[in-house]
Amino acid sequence: MIVYIVVLLILYIRCFTLHHSADKRDRFYWIMPILLIGMAGLRYGPGSDFFGYLVNFEYSAGDVEYKSSFELGFRALMDLIIALKGSFQCLIIITSFVTTFLIAKGIEKYSQHIELSIFLYVGLYFYFISFNLIRQYIAVAIVFWGTKYLLKKNFKKYAIVIIIASLFHATALVMIPFYFIAVNKISAKFKMFLGIFAFVGVVFFSQIQSIFLTIFPKYIIYVGYASGTAKCDLIMILLIMFLLQNIKSKAGNEFEWNLYMSTTVFALLFVMLSFSNVLLARLGTYFYMYSIISVPYVLKHMRIKDRKFVQLGVCTLAFAICIYYLVYNNAGVVPYSTVLGAL
Repeated sequence: MIVYIVVLLILYIRCFTLHHSADKRDRFYWIMPILLIGMAGLRYGPGSDFFGYLVNFEYSAGDVEYKSSFELGFRALMDLIIALKGSFQCLIIITSFVTTFLIAKGIEKYSQHIELSIFLYVGLYFYFISFNLIRQYIAVAIVFWGTKYLLKKNFKKYAIVIIIASLFHATALVMIPFYFIAVNKISAKFKMFLGIFAFVGVVFFSQIQSIFLTIFPKYIIYVGYASGTAKCDLIMILLIMFLLQNIKSKAGNEFEWNLYMSTTVFALLFVMLSFSNVLLARLGTYFYMYSIISVPYVLKHMRIKDRKFVQLGVCTLAFAICIYYLVYNNAGVVPYSTVLGAL
């Protein structure tokens, strides 16, 4: 766990000592993403599902009749690696590279404070959960990278991005209907509707779950499990929502503000529902991921004298949340180990 804490501390310090944005890039920016790619790609063991993926890969490599239940895109990636005589570690390196690279490209393009966004990606535990939810985080990264088409209101290209993402995890399809919400202003009535929807979803969750599992039976393994990060996520999401509301009058680009508020509202909705089933937290990840660029957006539109105080509060909270998750080994990432042994 020491290596995780060292990296977290470095990122924490960097987000206070350096400040680069999408229009003022740091030529050394890619040092940290490369470090994160290396740490994720060279791991052997960290991630609750790591050995499940390993077994699936070995079955696929050893039995031509075996058909993996994974989505088409991920199966194709495994089959390509197997055809080229690659090992399971090649799969881990490639998936780690794709996930972290696309997230880093999105940060580089959209963040108002690149160093802060990289810290939040790690501090809010997205990076560590990617060790476990390998397929879904490829999909999340693709969706996050495709934000440019959402900002340009180009539905055709955005839909193509989502469809490609869904080839790695079907949950990405939730972002297609979200497009039409994001490009329109969120009214107070709609926010109230979402609140009522969340309440009804919790009350009638068993009935809704039964219908869902009838359609998608492979997700029955998640029954009875609540999200292990829901409580801390809820605190951070409510804080971000409060900060966004506070700077609404100062935000020049109403559409951009609406996008960040929309993703925050939906992240809140799915986190509330995830107290009943962890699968709903997975859907919320697509929206919660935007917090790594919405927080810098908020800071940009705050009064200068308030920025450092708010940044300190948000970063310290994220740091504490990350340490808490590591101590309790959320997502099974502790201890960190490579083929050379534990670190």
